[in-house]
This record gives sequence, structure tokens and C-alpha cells, in this order.
Amino acid sequence: DQARSAVAQETVNVVKEYLRTGRVRNCVNLCEETLGRYVVVVRHRNRPGVLAHTLNVISHAGANIEEIENVMCTGTEAGCAQIKLDGPLDEAVLTQIKNGNEHIIAVSHGSLGA
Repeated sequence: DQARSAVAQETVNVVKEYLRTGRVRNCVNLCEETLGRYVVVVRHRNRPGVLAHTLNVISHAGANIEEIENVMCTGTEAGCAQIKLDGPLDEAVLTQIKNGNEHIIAVSHGSLGA
């Protein structure tokens, strides 16, 4: 009973920390180094559909997403998505991302230099 109770409490602690920070404590088998070789940074207004549009365009371009982080700025309605990819995107794809959703402010792209 004591072991079951301890496991249940630790599960609750892990879930609470994830909800608070977005990170999973004691997670195993994470890559120590990103597999992404290119990054797309999308500055955007915090509105539904922005990331769905962006990810759909990237998917149709045939690039694989290795990591993604979307951070909202305090006190504003703006955010910044950093999307690490296995390969580069061409200008036409970047233009499609930028012009395909009215809430996208800016898009930049570059190599991670790995």
C-alpha cells in the first residue's frame, strides 16, 4: 500500500509540474542534441489556426519537424514559434507560410550550423 501511494503521489507531482512548466520531470531517452539542422522562426499573434497553418505548409513541403517550441510574450498578444527541421525550406514555402495567415507577423529561416 505504501509503495502504491508513493507511486501515485509522484505521478501527481509529475503531472502538476508538466502543467506548470511544460516539461516532463525524469523523462528518459531525450536527445542530448537536436536532430534539427534548420530553424524557422514564426512571430505571430496569439490566434487559433496560426500554428496549424504553419505546420501544414511545412508538411506539404516534405520537411520533418524535429523540435518545436511556441512561447508567448508576457503582456502582449504575440508569440514566437521556433520550429527545428531536418532540411531547409525554399523561399516559396516561407512566403506561403507568411502570406497564408493574417496573424503571422514575420517569418525567418536559417541553418543551425551543426
